[in-house]
Amino acid sequence: VVIVIYILAICKGLIVDKKDKSKSKWKVYKSGTISRATSIFRQGLFRLKSTIYNIRQMRAFFASLKLPKSHFLQSVQ
Repeated sequence: VVIVIYILAICKGLIVDKKDKSKSKWKVYKSGTISRATSIFRQGLFRLKSTIYNIRQMRAFFASLKLPKSHFLQSVQ
């Protein structure tokens, strides 16, 4: 369950990162190194928690995902 939530949080974070074009999401340190102000995982987990907070909404979220049909899954059955 933890692995599935981790993967969903990363995927949701990547989607949010592509849609959000703000320039304030990068942090510059005195040494000159640049990193994200908030990690992709943390962004995704925050959005995932606000989207899914009970079983019915989780099922609706999974139903709303547009997953490509894989030939691998058809051959496994």
